[in-house]
Amino acid sequence: MDSILRVGWFLLPGAANTIAIAVASFPLALVVAVLVTIPRLQRWPVVSPLLDWYVDFVRTTPLLLHIFFVFYGLPFAGVRLEPVTAGVLTLSLHVGAYQSEMLRSAYNSVPIRLLEAASVLGMSKWVRLVRVVGPLALRVALPALANSLIEIVLNTVVLSVVTVQDIFFRRTMYIYQFYSGRLESLLLVSAFFISICIPAAWAVRQLERVVALPGDGTRTNTIKTSR
Repeated sequence: MDSILRVGWFLLPGAANTIAIAVASFPLALVVAVLVTIPRLQRWPVVSPLLDWYVDFVRTTPLLLHIFFVFYGLPFAGVRLEPVTAGVLTLSLHVGAYQSEMLRSAYNSVPIRLLEAASVLGMSKWVRLVRVVGPLALRVALPALANSLIEIVLNTVVLSVVTVQDIFFRRTMYIYQFYSGRLESLLLVSAFFISICIPAAWAVRQLERVVALPGDGTRTNTIKTSR
């Protein structure tokens, strides 16, 4: 018990850093997603193809490569970032690309007949976006966007390769500093992620039921059978 408490106390700053990085990265990723999605939907010349390439590049390359490029590659261009700053920036750009696909798919899921009806009523393109497309697309995208927060929390362990002192980096420090606690630290790190991600996953499932559109099959129906 004493060993577990000692290891847990050592890991505590890393756990706090992990949560802080995730909390900082998630809203920034949403901003990136919105800024990327709007030009992709409007098909602006030059800009839209470049953003399509950016999304495809992120989706087809590992996060580890991205953090290496940001932390070790940008200094060659004269841009030097602190490990935490590089980590938050990398997670935001990485997850923001995936969130952009979520928003784009949600936008395309809005029935065309609703857009036609709004157009017949004289709504402009931006009014249709705010009053028709936006609310419906948000209901579709919201569970996936919430789920991306779990992805950010799990991906923070990758940042340890550039000396970001997250909980996994603190575990490595403890093992090399005290030459003990391998099993205890592994159990505590696992418990930390489970304690965050399982409740978050449950909350996402509840959110899916709350925002589900009628007839989309997301809500769970109880089927009664008679003998």
